[in-house]
Amino acid sequence: MGSSRYGRVAGLYETLAKLYSWGSILKAREVALGLAAAGSDALLLGVGAGAELKNSCIECRSLDVIDLSESMLAQAQHALALRRKSHPAVTLMVGDFWAQQGQYDCIVCPFFLNVFRRNKIPQVQTKLINLLKASPSSRLIIADFSAYQSKKLTWSKALQWLYYTPPRLLFACLTRNPWHALYDYPQLFSEHFEVIHRKQIDRFGLFEVLILRLNSGTSAL
Repeated sequence: MGSSRYGRVAGLYETLAKLYSWGSILKAREVALGLAAAGSDALLLGVGAGAELKNSCIECRSLDVIDLSESMLAQAQHALALRRKSHPAVTLMVGDFWAQQGQYDCIVCPFFLNVFRRNKIPQVQTKLINLLKASPSSRLIIADFSAYQSKKLTWSKALQWLYYTPPRLLFACLTRNPWHALYDYPQLFSEHFEVIHRKQIDRFGLFEVLILRLNSGTSAL
């Protein structure tokens, strides 16, 4: 998985994200973590440079943070140390998503799921389901690029494609992330999840945060 090579860009990640998205990527990360329900046990997958740990309104009871990059986690630790607001018990772990154990009320995935190839998404979905508590209140929160809103070629779709291509090329070269189209998470996850909230982050509709809940009858697979 490409994220194991993110140490190469750890020192530049936050600066690149700010410049490229006019702050929208960092805002999306902060919004996503801030949506973890008060009193919940939450898991954050892919911490980036940890800006959300510094700035988000974190109301969950406990937060496990996992990343394959020690450099990313070191920056996250520094960001957490700079936090002025109170925060829950936060555990930073160097680890692999596939090996993660436990069950959570909420899983937050900021710009994490796009590191997987399209043919791996069903396995990713199964792993996420197994990490979530089988409860109507369990939530999956995704922050990412917005999916195309039309199958036809439109100016909006062309803008999204042009905007998405440079970072896709950069991270394919630096971290060997797979080359794929924008993921439509509501469609990809529709068999087991239902979207209950969708928040546009920027004025152009390039980034969004989704809250999904398990469909009725879905349990560990």
